[in-house]
Amino acid sequence: MEYIKRKLERKILSMNSVFKAVLVTGARQVGTADIICMTDTPFPIDENNNLIPSNII
Repeated sequence: MEYIKRKLERKILSMNSVFKAVLVTGARQVGTADIICMTDTPFPIDENNNLIPSNII
């Protein structure tokens, strides 16, 4: 399936450069994980493009 580029990607990148954390929420199966994986942000993902949760101290 072809990835649909979203305008929100630019907003996520700009917010990521300002804040330490960026929360992206949405219903299931709408592409919230895909939009994170496709942006050039240092979010950890595994070989199946699943986000790897970070440990909260």
